[in-house]
Amino acid sequence: MLPWIGLALLSVSWLVGLGYYHLADKTAWAAAAASGVVCLTAFRVRLPSTRDLVAALALSLPACWVARWPYRAGMVLLAAGLAAAATGRVLGQFFDRSSATREVFQALEASRRARALNAACQWGAAMLVSASVLIAQGLGLEVYMAATARSHELPGPLAQTLGAAAKALSIDSAVHGSQLAAFSMRKIHFFGATWEWFLDPATLGFLLGGVILIAWHVAAGGGGSPTGRQWASGAAIALVLTVVAWLPVRAALLLSLYLHEVLRVDYDAPLEAMRRFWSTPTHLFLLLPAVLLAWRLAPLRSKGSGASVAAGGDGFPEIEAPTPQGRKTPGLAAPSLASRRRGWAAIALVLAGVGAFTAGVVWDPVGRRKAGRVVIEEHHPEGDKQWERTDKPFDTTWYGHLSGYNYYCIYDYMTRFYDVARRTEPLSDAALADCDVLIVKVPTRPYAPREIEAIERFVDRGGGLMLVGEHTNVFHSGTYLNSIARRFGFTFRHDCLFGVDKVFEQRYEPPVVPHPIVQHVLWMDFATSCSIAPEQSTGRAAIRSVGLKSLMADYHVGNFYPKPDDSPEMRYGAFVQLWTMRRGRGRIAAFTDSTIFSNFCVFEPGKKELWMGIVEWLNHQPPARDPRWPLTIAGTALVLVVLLQTRRWPGARLVLLAAGTLGWAAAALGVRAYAARAMPYPEPIRPYVQVNLDRTVSDVRLPRNGFISIDSTDYGVFERWILRLGYFTARRTHPEVWDGDMIVLLEPTRPVSPEYRAALVRFVDHGGKLLVIDAPRGARRRVASPRQAALGAEEGLGNAGAGSAAEFGGEEFDPKADDLAGPATSTTNALIEPFGMSVDHAAVVGDARTTLVSSEGWPAVPSYAAVVVRGGRPFAWVGDQPVAASLSVGNRGGSVTVVGFGARFRDDRMGGSGDIEPDKAADKTLLSVYEWEYSLLRAIVEGKPLGRSGGPPRAASGK
Repeated sequence: MLPWIGLALLSVSWLVGLGYYHLADKTAWAAAAASGVVCLTAFRVRLPSTRDLVAALALSLPACWVARWPYRAGMVLLAAGLAAAATGRVLGQFFDRSSATREVFQALEASRRARALNAACQWGAAMLVSASVLIAQGLGLEVYMAATARSHELPGPLAQTLGAAAKALSIDSAVHGSQLAAFSMRKIHFFGATWEWFLDPATLGFLLGGVILIAWHVAAGGGGSPTGRQWASGAAIALVLTVVAWLPVRAALLLSLYLHEVLRVDYDAPLEAMRRFWSTPTHLFLLLPAVLLAWRLAPLRSKGSGASVAAGGDGFPEIEAPTPQGRKTPGLAAPSLASRRRGWAAIALVLAGVGAFTAGVVWDPVGRRKAGRVVIEEHHPEGDKQWERTDKPFDTTWYGHLSGYNYYCIYDYMTRFYDVARRTEPLSDAALADCDVLIVKVPTRPYAPREIEAIERFVDRGGGLMLVGEHTNVFHSGTYLNSIARRFGFTFRHDCLFGVDKVFEQRYEPPVVPHPIVQHVLWMDFATSCSIAPEQSTGRAAIRSVGLKSLMADYHVGNFYPKPDDSPEMRYGAFVQLWTMRRGRGRIAAFTDSTIFSNFCVFEPGKKELWMGIVEWLNHQPPARDPRWPLTIAGTALVLVVLLQTRRWPGARLVLLAAGTLGWAAAALGVRAYAARAMPYPEPIRPYVQVNLDRTVSDVRLPRNGFISIDSTDYGVFERWILRLGYFTARRTHPEVWDGDMIVLLEPTRPVSPEYRAALVRFVDHGGKLLVIDAPRGARRRVASPRQAALGAEEGLGNAGAGSAAEFGGEEFDPKADDLAGPATSTTNALIEPFGMSVDHAAVVGDARTTLVSSEGWPAVPSYAAVVVRGGRPFAWVGDQPVAASLSVGNRGGSVTVVGFGARFRDDRMGGSGDIEPDKAADKTLLSVYEWEYSLLRAIVEGKPLGRSGGPPRAASGK
């Protein structure tokens, strides 16, 4: 039974490793996987020859480097198992063949040596079996995620099966379509009849792993014989029938657990029983009956196989003690290749076949680049309903909510790389004649049939179509987009996607072989998106995510935003958030979260890269013939032929499995390299100013999805206001941080390495601009919780992105703390010392009642606490103490500017919100404070000398 228990543990390890329902938990995943491997030491297998083990080990190593966790676990266990088994085998042969060794160790018991070497092989074999199980489960789950992301709904007969199973347990229930209604004293609960409920990922993994165990078991007992093959077929059929018969019972038991928990909840208490459906311990518990049934109905015992291979035996592939004559008795080790040439040919064919299959699945041929003529559809007959507009500049005069909730900044950024135009008239063939990429974003008007037909013809002729949707059909944008999307076979669902654990947080990281669109995205935070139903369309999910739950629109709320509570009607698991496809000679890309491209967050990590990736991919013409299907078919045929031809090679399965991992790794690296070369980040055709905010030595918290708490002591407003000057921001770490025109270091506290400091000096010497903002050691406040932020955002109808708030963490707010308290130690001086400047953190001057003045004629504003800056040319003072200075470096225009009054630019003193309207704020000095930021940044970027060699202006010298 232990092997089946181990299989169950490996199966549930995927739930916590992938974060399928909850956030990924590395500790729980490692514990489950390790426990599964330990249990599988009771499983007895036949190991191939030493030569085959060594060959397989060499073939398996590259995949360990290429794969990512948790998929890497299978690759690592394969290599580790091969290494352990080969080591045990080689040492055993060395002890047996060396007379000198026998004399040295003659005092030792031969059986003790044999047990030690057998243990190495035993653990090696357990890791090999676990590796093959995990690899099979990983492949199966990829197929499962792709299928369920298309549609979570069960076919009608299976939904009726769920209803019958529930009635068999005396649950008052009924099935209609893809919903199952169950009665309780509290209410009627409407469940989605989904694949995740009926056939969950853990049970699927158990079924796939069971087939692998049976294959290993038969191979250990001479499975090449007709008797062995007959037993294998019978055991596999018994396993499948066992699991299939258990599925409806399992689903009904899960429903019973849910209703039992509902009965135990107080009448007015919130219902949270739905979490039982996502509970990893519950999924493991519900696998135990399948374990017992498999143990009894598909026993790992091969009758008439000619060898004792029962699970749980008292040994593993034996390494016998030497006989008195020094000869080794025959063990279970299989002979090596009969023909080395045929063996290498089989390896090469499998490597090629798996590589071709992998390329056929993950490769997206980029094609020929077009002229880069981009059109944004902006025809809005009812102007007051215009959403995410691009035509009003985000500048130093327009403030308020709508100033941040539009696409002007990404439009402006895009004009530096493409020829971009707006279409403010109805779409037609003539309007799209000089267009390569058409962008349709959250429309607030219906499209006439002739406009939709014009879009269809545009795509068929080779155009690229970008559709940008939003959650819940807000402003009917989903309805209007779907009138276009349905022509191409998919739709935007009218739902909201939430994280299961952290409702308003979803971080996306591209897979090991990303779609060309997301290849330049390291990671990215979603706000709140809808999902896409690909239906029967043929395409590829460029972004597919797990750990999400879906709630449909609530039309009783102004922005249709549902309350993100756990309810049985929600769908959960995998969802498509970026769908790509070909149509005729053109391409379509449909994205589901319009909020992240708004001014207030589009320059956060990964978001502008995603936008530019979509546009650039659509700006390429796909090849006339799609080579992916031929590659997939050819690769599959090659592998099947080799497997049939090598069925009598005892060590074939392991060696060919290792060759397959090498083929996958080679194809993955090849496809990535091809995409990087075929579709690099576009080159600018017009100049622009890039301001990089360093994240290597500065750990100041910056907003996620644009959310800024009103009492935050961070620099979210300061960062966002940089965009108002027409500059573009990016958050970068070393070495990417040096690719901008200007670098901003916000209160640096992390250690400064010699490499980083040398790169900083080179950056400035070559004309780069450096701005260092420091302040007295200040307490960090905790921002509002996600729920508080979302509820606050939902009060405004315009907040289509409500729910995008996220908790950043940090220290608890101490109301007694002031600007002089805090744990951080500044590393500013380590950075600016090469330039002859320093900050005196012991010399703290000013408070809310003192005035900050400059030599540049900037308006006087309250200073708050500041630190004194030494060296350079001072340009700002509190009293007679310099708190800011600048220095020109070299003859290429480089400069270093150090500001000691950073507390003046913190969020709680810049209005506390990106939606602030300074003329309506209680603090009437806000516009003057903003002018300080604008003037400072303009002077640095434009190379204007700052400061004077003397003291402060006379009018301020006495203050």
